[in-house]
Amino acid sequence: MGIYFPNQKTPIKEDVLSQHVVWLKSNSAEWATPIGEAMFVVLRKLYPELMDYDILVPIPHFEALAHTYDHAEELAKTLSKNLKKPWKQMVAKTRSERLVGKPLEDRWSLSRNLFAPAADSSASGKSILLIDDVCTTGCSLSRCATILAEECQAEKVAAFVAGRDYDRDYPIS
Repeated sequence: MGIYFPNQKTPIKEDVLSQHVVWLKSNSAEWATPIGEAMFVVLRKLYPELMDYDILVPIPHFEALAHTYDHAEELAKTLSKNLKKPWKQMVAKTRSERLVGKPLEDRWSLSRNLFAPAADSSASGKSILLIDDVCTTGCSLSRCATILAEECQAEKVAAFVAGRDYDRDYPIS
């Protein structure tokens, strides 16, 4: 949906998206509603081809247990209401592993076997839209998409995230 600057280190005045994602991650699941609503508008206006996907699947987060909510799941719930499509947790994390702050090579290595199909995760012939709050390197999204396509037999898998982590190698001009 837009660029996300972690730790509120944004060069953009009034960076609403980054601020809302930080609030979602650190304060309350209530922040999923405005972010999810904005995601719906962007999806409808800019990515209408994703509106017809069958099932919304949030990327699982063990870290969310400390907050009693999962960021991606809360966003999937809001999008589900707006799209009138079901959401389902079809992928589970196999262990508590934090990828945040680690180099790309380490993330790919650590994410190997980090996800597995959840119970009742058959997706045969279905199109799956993965939902997450932020994409930093794409490791989690890629691993989950592979599981859904290969093990759950989804017909097609796409991803939609609220924010794409700012890549300092490609600065904003």
